[in-house]
Amino acid sequence: MLVVSYAEGTIILLVIAPRSKFYFLLFLGIYIHSTLLKTKIDNQKSNTMKQLTLNNHIIATIDIGTNSMLMLGVDYYKKTTHFLFDHYYMPRLGEGLAQSHCINQKALARAYKDLQACKKTLDGYQRPYHIFITASSAIREAENQKDIVATLEKIFSPGSIEIISGQEEARLSYLSLKDCYSIDSKNILFDIGGGSTEIAFGKNDTLIESQSIKFGTVKLLDMYFKPKHSFDKLDQAREYILQQLSNCSILPPKNTQFFGTAGSFTQCASMLLQLETYQADKIDGFKLSKKNITDKISQLSNLSIKQIKNLAGIDPKRADVILPGLIIIECLMQFFKTDSIKVYDRGIRFGKLFDVIYRYSG
Repeated sequence: MLVVSYAEGTIILLVIAPRSKFYFLLFLGIYIHSTLLKTKIDNQKSNTMKQLTLNNHIIATIDIGTNSMLMLGVDYYKKTTHFLFDHYYMPRLGEGLAQSHCINQKALARAYKDLQACKKTLDGYQRPYHIFITASSAIREAENQKDIVATLEKIFSPGSIEIISGQEEARLSYLSLKDCYSIDSKNILFDIGGGSTEIAFGKNDTLIESQSIKFGTVKLLDMYFKPKHSFDKLDQAREYILQQLSNCSILPPKNTQFFGTAGSFTQCASMLLQLETYQADKIDGFKLSKKNITDKISQLSNLSIKQIKNLAGIDPKRADVILPGLIIIECLMQFFKTDSIKVYDRGIRFGKLFDVIYRYSG
């Protein structure tokens, strides 16, 4: 006989059974206990979030990606937001992940240092704040995920990092698009990250379908562009990307608008505009043509990383991932049969900010 009593997260398990059944019943009790306890913790967390007070607080969102770490902060008062900062770091957390399947200690140390800088920024305001940290492809896929998260969470608090799915990445990116632009009709959004590429399809301001495809700039860099790129490897990269895209079920109808966010798109626009310093207002809405992409691939494939760093519009920290990013854009245009993509300078951190305000502003 098995008797299970549950009260305030405690299981009382009474087993009266032959020895052959004892362990089965014992593990059953442990499983029930862990399931009920997890439900209780989730409910407590949900209730805490429902009681969250946003008014007169700083709201900050941090997007920990495979290549970059981005932090956005606003002052929220009486349902209005005042922009404070939008900071950019590049710890390249996913370096070598494609081969080892683990985040290495050097990459972790860089991310830890950058996350400390984020906390220092927030603490410098000497104001109450709410922090929302999302982690995407690199941490999501790493076999040593638990150790990485436990280390990074020491900076803020246990449970402060939310590991999100590829679908959630796409949702947040699309949310940032619809709240920053007046969009209508049918839209596809590409978000090229370091470890994965998210594709979101929506009608007007409603997300209909999304998919996460397992290729990104850092992943391609590790697979095909080290120690240096060659024309044969460019073709191999194209073949790999198109093979991955063949699993995509999103089929856009006619007259679909295409948007692109993240560093590959913004850096390409910055190069074409030959900007000496990054200017989001000039990059937002810039339309990339298929010819733009083809010409830039042709140009960069004949240059060394050192030469690419010296080009106008290039962030030197991104010099080695710009060519993989352009190859991805080229393949996306080919697969989805579009001649142009409109660039926008937003993404997950903005989507998470809007999501928090919608949910908890009352």
